[in-house]
Parts: sequence; C-alpha cells; structure tokens
Amino acid sequence: DNIDGLVGTVAACCPSLETLCLLNSSTSEWWVSESDVNLLAHSALNLRVLHLSGINFSTFDYDDDSESKSSPDEPTFKLKGLNLQCNNLTTSILRTLTTSKLTQFSLTNPPDSSNPPPSTLLRILGSLSPPLLALSLIDVPLLSPDVKSIFTYFPELRRLSIGATPLNINDETFEEVQGDSIEVLHLFHRSSHGSLSSPPDLTGSILSNFPNLLELLIYNLPSFLPSHLSGVNLEDLIVGECEGFYDPEEVCRLCR
Repeated sequence: DNIDGLVGTVAACCPSLETLCLLNSSTSEWWVSESDVNLLAHSALNLRVLHLSGINFSTFDYDDDSESKSSPDEPTFKLKGLNLQCNNLTTSILRTLTTSKLTQFSLTNPPDSSNPPPSTLLRILGSLSPPLLALSLIDVPLLSPDVKSIFTYFPELRRLSIGATPLNINDETFEEVQGDSIEVLHLFHRSSHGSLSSPPDLTGSILSNFPNLLELLIYNLPSFLPSHLSGVNLEDLIVGECEGFYDPEEVCRLCR
C-alpha cells in the first residue's frame, strides 16, 4: 500500500505535532516516497520523536556524494528521537531524518537487509553536532572497526545497545576505546531458528573501559562470567542465556 497520502496529510495539517509513529504490523508492504519525507521535514517543524516500522522508501541511492542535506538556512524539523525498525532505507532518507537536534537514534535492520552499510550510517550520524547521547543498533552488521568508530564519533554517548545474529565482536573490539561517558551498555547475541552462528568470545574484561557504567545487559554471551563483574559498581544487571551465570553460588557472590 502507498501511504504517501497519509504522510502528506500529516505534513500539511499537523504542523504542531510532536510525536509521530507509523507502525506496519501487517503482511502488506507500505511505501513512502522520498518527496513526502522531505515535505514532512519542512512542514512538521515541531516534530520531536519519529518512529517508523515496516516502511519501504521508493528510491534507493547509496552514493554518499550524490545527495546533500538541505541548506542550513532552510527550515526543517528538529527531531530529538528517531526510531527506525525494519525499514528499507536509503542514504538520502537517513540524511533527511538525522537532524542537528537528534540525541537518540535506534535502528533495527530487517532480515536480509540491503540498507546502507554501517560505515555510511555512522558517518552520517557522526556529522551531527552536538553528538548523540543514546545509540541502539540491532541486526546491523557491525565489525570491530565500526564499533571502535562509535566511540570516536560520539564522545558523549551515555547509552549503547548492540545486538545481532551473529554478533561479530570480541574483547579486542573494545581495546583502547574511551568509554568513560557510557552509563548504560546492552550487548546481546541474537540467536535465530536454524542459525549455526556461535556466540562471540566476549568477556567481562571489556568493562574496564567503562568506569562509569551503571546498567549492564548481556544476553547469550557464555564467556561472560560473574567473576568478571568484581569491582564493577553497577546499579542494574540484566542477564539472559549466559551459561556462566547458571551457578547460583557464583551469582550470589555478586550480592555480597
């Protein structure tokens, strides 16, 4: 279905709208043209949170130099939160949606995604000023250089969530990263039916790079052990499917 009319109506009739969610939970495809996204960006000037799920955009362009953002003098919306879940995206769409006021960005790629590669995504987000405070990347095929670049692009980042099937990172990924600003860290290896990928060899030794960490979520990381958390002053710990935490005695030691 083409929902351009809906997006165009919102852009034209709801200039004071602050939050917009377009969530496609049906089996049919929803299509939005790039021109209507641009119309929304230049009309809904009070929009602060945008959540798009299951949307296809009508043009695909991965040439980083072929598209440019609007002139700084042109009025555009000032999003603070952008959540993109299982959409088919273009580089130019990402540029349009990532406004200078953005502080929180969340992306979940659809299965077999042909979305722009992580290097392009991070370069676009890294151009924002001031930098992001919260970043969530789910099923984005991050490699170690991409993860390292996160800490370069976003020196003030407070919340970081990384999850994928498979999760292609290890302890070496976090060597020499500056994670002093991180207060919330979520890491999970997402297993899928029929997947033969092994969980990554990721241990609690990485926590030494996050001295101000307050919340940690780990899922399906069997190399993570309770003993790795000794001396880590966490307020919240969420653990799922981590074999090292199956021993009650080891877990109880965390509470002493």
